[in-house]
Amino acid sequence: MSKKLDQYRPCFNYLELTELVSLLPQSHPLFLKLSMFKYKIDMGLNAPAFATAPRQSLEQSIGAEPESNIGYTAQLAKVQSKANYAPQLLTPADKYELLGNKAIIGTITEEEKAEGRALELELYQMDMGTFA
Repeated sequence: MSKKLDQYRPCFNYLELTELVSLLPQSHPLFLKLSMFKYKIDMGLNAPAFATAPRQSLEQSIGAEPESNIGYTAQLAKVQSKANYAPQLLTPADKYELLGNKAIIGTITEEEKAEGRALELELYQMDMGTFA
C-alpha cells in the first residue's frame, strides 16, 4: 500500500501564471505542468475558480494614484496568447480588443485599421473613431 501525497491548490491570476512559466527553465519539471495549465486556460478549457478585486494601495484609496488596470492587462494578455496559439478561436470581440490595443499604442497597420473599422461597425453598429 502506497502512502498518499498531499496536494495543494495555489491561486494565481493570469499574469502571475504567465510570469511563473516564463521564469522557469524548460528543463524544470514544473515548466511542462504550468505551461499546459496556462495553455488550457488560453483555449478556454479551464475557467477561473473565482475572481477577486485587486487590492488598492493607500495612494489609490485616497485618490492620489490612478486605479490599477491589472484586470484589463490580464484579459488582454490572455486574448493575445489565444491569438498566438489558436487564432481560429478568437471571437470578433477578441479581435476588436487586440486591434484597439494596437491602435492605442500606435503599432496598427492600415489593413488592421480597415479590419478594426469593420469590426467596430459589426459589433457596435457605429464608427466610434477608434481606428481613424
